[in-house]
Amino acid sequence: VGSNNYYGQAAYFSNRANSGCTSLGYYRVGKSYCGNYGKAYHLYGLSSGNSNAFKRCIVLHSYRTIPDSEVSYPITNSYGCPMVSKKFLIKLASIIESSQKNILLCIYY
Repeated sequence: VGSNNYYGQAAYFSNRANSGCTSLGYYRVGKSYCGNYGKAYHLYGLSSGNSNAFKRCIVLHSYRTIPDSEVSYPITNSYGCPMVSKKFLIKLASIIESSQKNILLCIYY
C-alpha cells in the first residue's frame, strides 16, 4: 500500500513529480497503449491528491511479480503506478474496453 511500506515502515503518498509515490483519490481510466510492461491504461486524476497523475505518467499496468491472489508480504515498489497480475489485467481489459461509460478507479488507504 503506497510507497515505502515495507515491513512496518510508514506509507507515503504524494502527487509530486519524481516522488515515486502513489497518489490517493479517484481516477478516470483512459485509453490503452503498449508500454514498458505491455498493455497499460492512462490514468487521469480526478481528485486534488492525484491531479498530476497523467503528467507523472501514472498508469494501470501488470507486472510479472504481482501474484494472482493476495499475499501477506511486500511484493514490489510500484513507483506510483497501480499494478495487477497479468491474468487480472486481462480480465480488467475486457471490462474496460467493453464499457460504454468511463471507468472509475479509486485508490485509498
